[in-house]
Amino acid sequence: MTSGVGHGRGKSLVVGTINWSRIFSMTSEMFICLIVWTSGLHPWLQMFVPRKVNVFLWRFRLDSLPVRWLISAKGIDIHSIVCPVCNNEVETRDHLFFGCTLALDLWRRLRMWLNCAMPNFSSWDTFIVWIEGVHLSNIQKKRVIAYMVTLLWAMWRYRNGVVFNDVFCNRNSLFDLIRLLCFRWIKNRGHLVSNWNSWLAIPL
Repeated sequence: MTSGVGHGRGKSLVVGTINWSRIFSMTSEMFICLIVWTSGLHPWLQMFVPRKVNVFLWRFRLDSLPVRWLISAKGIDIHSIVCPVCNNEVETRDHLFFGCTLALDLWRRLRMWLNCAMPNFSSWDTFIVWIEGVHLSNIQKKRVIAYMVTLLWAMWRYRNGVVFNDVFCNRNSLFDLIRLLCFRWIKNRGHLVSNWNSWLAIPL
């Protein structure tokens, strides 16, 4: 058996006849599948959003995202536990994603764009209850969840930009970015849409 080590920038790490880079990649895929399955997420979510977004959603469901309230509750001294986006209430997960002024505005825009009788959600669980009971086709439900997950991801990125870089962006621009990400991910991963203008007019 031939043995040796091959490596280099942009190349696979091969020891003997074992391609360790491939194994690490497979392990990563198995890890993503495991956390999605054990956390109660629907496996088909991976069809529409990147792996990093599925990991974010897993942490979101476990309420382990490092929002200020959770950091303080762990005994870590921070200068403020107030929401950095609205500066009105304590930054908990549910406040940031469902009660903050930014979140309320983005959810309103999403409802108007989808032209869907979507209620105000107070948590992920209330969303799951709604999506399981709403009269939509399976593919429409998949799209709605993909849009919702993208919205959550964009809010988290926006929040981190405020906290770490003191960057605030226009809400119209943020919602446009959410729709752009939705289109790209569904087009490239689900192969369900091809035309931007027609999809924008009829997202479901």
